[in-house]
Amino acid sequence: MDPCASQNNWICEKVNVLEHLEAELNKEGMPNEKEEEEEEEEEKEVPAITAFPYTSMVPLGKTSYFACRSRGQPKPSIEWLHNGQPVKRDRTDNKSEPLAFVDGEDLIIRSVRPGVDTISCLANNSAGTANKTSKLFVVEVTPEGWRIFNRSLYFVSMTKRNWTASRVDCLQRNADLVVINSKGEEEFAAIWRSSIWLGLRLDRDTEGTWKWVDGTNVTPSSWLSGDPNHPNITEACALGGNSQLITTSCASQNHWICEKTV
Repeated sequence: MDPCASQNNWICEKVNVLEHLEAELNKEGMPNEKEEEEEEEEEKEVPAITAFPYTSMVPLGKTSYFACRSRGQPKPSIEWLHNGQPVKRDRTDNKSEPLAFVDGEDLIIRSVRPGVDTISCLANNSAGTANKTSKLFVVEVTPEGWRIFNRSLYFVSMTKRNWTASRVDCLQRNADLVVINSKGEEEFAAIWRSSIWLGLRLDRDTEGTWKWVDGTNVTPSSWLSGDPNHPNITEACALGGNSQLITTSCASQNHWICEKTV
């Protein structure tokens, strides 16, 4: 051991304070850069469409509006398809199709020809895509209030009656309660009311057989799960609801829809 006054070389030392603090923070459970990236990835949510119309109807020449609402993380962007084609964000008129354009996130269509249009909403973000499709029925309306669709005229009541009285009203209009012949007609009839009298009842002469007013049998696949179920119903008739058939008492009061050919 030399005296402190002797002459010698020396060596210095210091601590890397920044690395030391980062190490201490990680030991205490503080997130590092990699963990923060993983947390950001976990926060992503696949889009879900929360509000979008199933079907709608508009008189020929009128304007219809479609809103599509969604949730997700990051916030989804909305894209529109009209009859399978992307809708541009402008107001350029195409005379062979209804004028369709996007205003903000909503779709606006000026219906210039009768028929059925398909409207699709697509919600996109980095986590995925959600989509829903609706149908727009563009119909001509007569001065008497009949809607024209697929070579038939339809009239929807504003009041409620039992099944028999509803049919009498249709017959007085030179029509009859509506007979559903196609999926498209089911969707069309379901636009106005969630439950409405159709021209279908349990045949009194053939137990357990359902017949339309034109004499044809009902298609079993059209019934809701559990229907037709009528153990305690003396007179059973059918309501249309959500494009399905529902059993109920013929004596109950409901709106009705009449049909006659053009």
